[in-house]
Amino acid sequence: MDALFFDLGGVIVDFDHRSIARGLLGAEAGARALASEEVHRWLFDWTTGLNNAFNAGRISPEDFHEAICRKFGLTLPFEGFVKIWNNIFSENQRVSAMIHALSGRFPLFLISNTDPLHFEYIVRRYAVLQKFKAWILSYEVGACKPDEKIFVAASERAGVPPDRSVFIDDVPAYVEAAQSLGFHTIHYTSARTLQNRLSALLPFQFGL
Repeated sequence: MDALFFDLGGVIVDFDHRSIARGLLGAEAGARALASEEVHRWLFDWTTGLNNAFNAGRISPEDFHEAICRKFGLTLPFEGFVKIWNNIFSENQRVSAMIHALSGRFPLFLISNTDPLHFEYIVRRYAVLQKFKAWILSYEVGACKPDEKIFVAASERAGVPPDRSVFIDDVPAYVEAAQSLGFHTIHYTSARTLQNRLSALLPFQFGL
């Protein structure tokens, strides 16, 4: 294998989107009559959620914030919104240890559905992101997984064809999309399973 593509959210970092909904509702008394599930669905529904446009780079952070405030009657300042929006992550230490072990021995790339606020926060907070040769980000490419466009962009950026690449993701639909394009794939379910699958694919023993 000449390139390893890691997903970010759900693999390298864990996250809780529902805490955003709770945070927004707690920001102002006027919003508390809303159900957090309603806020979560409006933002994160896989087909209709506004976050899809944000991840695809079709809306700026400022316009995203304004749309949320308008929808839910908030007067939350942008800085306060950013704090609520970003305060949802925790590092998967076991996966980070694997990335550190692989770094320098195999070309590592990141491919992620993300937005500029989240990614800039994660880069500042988690040093493991510096172990990747390149980041292929949905908001920069203008397309989100499982769109073929982001996988093609990833292969072109790496200069490696799919059949010489491994793609790792926790979302089955994204794994299936990559597999249909010729990638070797690993559906992430746990750090232990990932370590075993990588050890079977690569001439490398982790010793973790």
